[in-house]
Amino acid sequence: MTLKPLGARHGAALLGEILRPLAPPAELLDGAVRRAKGVPSSLLAIGTALRREWRERGVIPETARIPAVGRGIAALETHPGPGGSSLGDGERRVLEALAALGRAASRSDARGTRRDREPERPSSDLLARPLGERRKELERDYLARLFVELGGDMGRMMEKLEVRSTKLYEWMRDLGLDIRELRKRLRK
Repeated sequence: MTLKPLGARHGAALLGEILRPLAPPAELLDGAVRRAKGVPSSLLAIGTALRREWRERGVIPETARIPAVGRGIAALETHPGPGGSSLGDGERRVLEALAALGRAASRSDARGTRRDREPERPSSDLLARPLGERRKELERDYLARLFVELGGDMGRMMEKLEVRSTKLYEWMRDLGLDIRELRKRLRK
């Protein structure tokens, strides 16, 4: 299966979804789509890097620059290998997993264990913010995505989370999630 590059409009829409709730400047979106050449995995890499960089501030400024990200998998998706065959679905998944791993894989990674290695030291970025702050960020993202996935149906959210309405509304308020704003985004 070969993935075809997205057009400018669809590429910008995909990147906009990846960056939600951040609203990127139009120039940044256009430039990122051009740099990624419409390749979805490149757009995902750029979007992930931008979210990581600007999430804490909650806004992407007009002066933001498009991060440099590798095009390894994207290049393989758009350029056939020897013999003219494209990257297979299983091969693409393995390469995406390796790219996410960010280092050479060992046999224990393939088996899902890491007993043969010393524990990895956490990155300095991981320890830069308190655990409670990171937990709130994770909860905020989870609840916002669940809200969108369920079409804003608070009853279904309560069922899925196994909480009462007062708890859910209080939880969302404490995390800074405005239900009216989330509903406005759904309508767009």
